[in-house]
Amino acid sequence: MAKEVRVFPLVSLDGKRSVHVDPLFKRHRQKGYTVVEKRVSYQFQKGADSVAIIRRQ
Repeated sequence: MAKEVRVFPLVSLDGKRSVHVDPLFKRHRQKGYTVVEKRVSYQFQKGADSVAIIRRQ
């Protein structure tokens, strides 16, 4: 079983934060997971410069 999952990109095709990101973070935090959003040095597309890391505690 994986110890962490990374989600990238966190934006939709229009470059805005996806409406699915915050509910995903909330749901996993409620289940006891650690959720971290980190800036990355690359962009997959315009505005896509963050990755979400979800870890089991």
